[in-house]
Amino acid sequence: MRKRIFLIPIVLFIALLSTAPHVYAAPSAAGGNRQEITDQLTIHDSTDVIVVLEHTSTAAPGTPTARAGIDATQDAFLARVPGVAVSHRLESLPMLVMTLTSEQDLLTLERERSVRHIVPVREMELMLAQSVPLINADDVHANGYTGLGTTVAVLDSGIDTNHPDFPTGTILDEKCFDVTFSPNCPSSSDGGLTGDSAEDYESHGTWVSGVITSDGNVASVGVAPDAQIVAIRLGSNDGDGFYSSDTLAGLDWLITNHGTLGTDVANLSLGVVGVSFNDVGSCEAFDPANTAAHDALTALGVTNVAASGNSGITNGISFPACVGSVISVGATYSEFFNAGPRPKI
Repeated sequence: MRKRIFLIPIVLFIALLSTAPHVYAAPSAAGGNRQEITDQLTIHDSTDVIVVLEHTSTAAPGTPTARAGIDATQDAFLARVPGVAVSHRLESLPMLVMTLTSEQDLLTLERERSVRHIVPVREMELMLAQSVPLINADDVHANGYTGLGTTVAVLDSGIDTNHPDFPTGTILDEKCFDVTFSPNCPSSSDGGLTGDSAEDYESHGTWVSGVITSDGNVASVGVAPDAQIVAIRLGSNDGDGFYSSDTLAGLDWLITNHGTLGTDVANLSLGVVGVSFNDVGSCEAFDPANTAAHDALTALGVTNVAASGNSGITNGISFPACVGSVISVGATYSEFFNAGPRPKI
């Protein structure tokens, strides 16, 4: 997987907590994604999909009441489809990552009236950040704004927990998700699907975290050197990369633990391989599962920030940067960053 070089400056603001019912529903299941799913089944012996269940709740995302309702919805659904394997069960979103081994499995899910979306699991790629002075962050530091009291979740390749630019107390918490293809999370108790260590497997996440909060011992001072990091490692170094199911699992974990972590910003220096969008509607229809996760985090007051992409596209940006509740961020000087009709930073 090629590394992507990108700028993700830190954007800090708190959105209002939504009090409206949170409805996860749509008028179709596999829909336009069906061919993509069956193609994967033809190529491979199995393929993972994200199954979004119809579910309505008036409880705030991630609360015990909301999770109990989702758990009951998932239990009722799984009792009706015992022959389809579950790869990962989301806690705060009415969704499951399921493994299909035949088209019959897909037909079983499509016949379930409670299934609102069947979303293919898609490969993601990493994009990177740089250049504190170019965004005048050093001037902001001089005025006393250093990110103190701010928590930033970095969903990436992990973090070097022994790096000298992250002194004791910088890393607030860490988690790993590798739920699709050859799970290999460290410090795992479930066969590598999840783990309590986010130790970096290829330095990308460490670099991104350094751009955010390095204290300058080795590299340059970060944009918010007094901020704390919640490191969420996606995938592993087994050559299989990481996928949209891993990203979804990480976002779900942030929702579930928001009351404890108090995350202010979720930073995703990544995007789905080979796609871009120039309108929000098409973007969100492409992956309604991860879209709903970003919307739920926004309802909790978390600012979602993602890279716009660096393919040099002038009329579209990558997913999830194109989602309406996500702030898309481009480069300060690269000619290759993606640009679209939506405002970006």
